[in-house]
Amino acid sequence: NTILAEMERFQGNLAYVGLPDQVASLRVLQEFGHPGAKKVRYVIGPYTGTSMYIAAIESYLRSNGVSGLDQIEKLRYREGEWPGHLYIRTREGLEFRLDKFYYNYLIPFFITQTSLLAVDFTNELTDLSVGDAWSPEFEAKGDGYSVVITRSDLGDQLLREMASRDQIHLETLEPEDALSMHGHMFDFKKRGAFIRSTWRRAIGLPSPSYGYEPASIAISRYLVEAVISLVFAICRTEFSRKIIEKVPIKLIGPAFNLMRKSWKMISKPSKRKGLLQMKFTIDEV
Repeated sequence: NTILAEMERFQGNLAYVGLPDQVASLRVLQEFGHPGAKKVRYVIGPYTGTSMYIAAIESYLRSNGVSGLDQIEKLRYREGEWPGHLYIRTREGLEFRLDKFYYNYLIPFFITQTSLLAVDFTNELTDLSVGDAWSPEFEAKGDGYSVVITRSDLGDQLLREMASRDQIHLETLEPEDALSMHGHMFDFKKRGAFIRSTWRRAIGLPSPSYGYEPASIAISRYLVEAVISLVFAICRTEFSRKIIEKVPIKLIGPAFNLMRKSWKMISKPSKRKGLLQMKFTIDEV
């Protein structure tokens, strides 16, 4: 949003690509009539689940014997064929690659506070939002499939025009199928984030208010969240971060991926139960 003044001087319409919080800022500016923001015709954004502090990359570099961020010449989080891999090249020509699901081991150690408290996973204020199509069917095909949601007539028209020109291939999904691709993260945001905010308020820490909240959350889900929060609390200590840097990457990546899959299977009954039927209450203004 640092180019708002430049947007105001621009002659014509604009397309805006942003993360959920950035898109929310843009929508507020449009609502208040900001001349630059009003020139944005299309708003597009990615699904946004968890993000990590840049210290995660510093930690990974130290695990590989590289001193700091200033040694990086090239960094790609999703390099190569989908789903991609972390790729780093240093100024000295050293190259490091780590499978996407393996470098996720860094998440519990360096997940951002914003990730833990944000409730918008699918970029709900866009005309078009796009995410990975995580399903056995599409993963087996490779190539890189995405799930796309249109949220306005403009977005829907744009997508259909691209399909009519063979610029994009579309397959219709039922809501249940789209939900199942990201059920874990929907639950993490639409139930977990509200639980974490409630606990923060209970101990006097500031937490965001989004104007709505789940009508009800099962006790079993609170128990699952207690385990998740405990893991995060332990992992983000300086001691834990130093320990993980001593474990060989070839071991920690596969081990974490195995634990991730096991945890998903164990917690799935509590985390998926009633997800599609969730109801929310709107705060009175």
